[in-house]
Amino acid sequence: MNWKAKTLLHKTLLSRPKISLHNVYFQEITMKNILNFLIFTLLLVSCNSKVETEKPVRENLIPKGAFWVGNAESGNWLKIEEIHSHKNNARISVFDGKNGVKLVSKRFILVCSNDNQVFIKNLESEIESYDGLKIHLKSGCWLQ
Repeated sequence: MNWKAKTLLHKTLLSRPKISLHNVYFQEITMKNILNFLIFTLLLVSCNSKVETEKPVRENLIPKGAFWVGNAESGNWLKIEEIHSHKNNARISVFDGKNGVKLVSKRFILVCSNDNQVFIKNLESEIESYDGLKIHLKSGCWLQ
């Protein structure tokens, strides 16, 4: 190799930016950390916002022991006053979800359209919705 080629090769090698494997590794780890942090933050925000919008603020008219049935847009507060010992009816008070006014307080009878005989077990967790006349249960039965 002649001296001109050596000089050109030497200048080319010196003019290139020096890259350290340590710097590349550090940049890769940093990008992974940033990505993981962003994903975690998005999950945390989405979970918190759902919990906050599940039920409205409890009005003073709503008694202790009443629970929310519905979603963020509409629903009612229900209070189970008594479940009959035969597990086929219950006295329940229903309160308006917006203003807390008592809509109804009566004995609701368990009705099932299918042939399955169902009994009330844990009524609060079984209730799905209230339509103004019936309290619909997750089993497909209802209280009227």
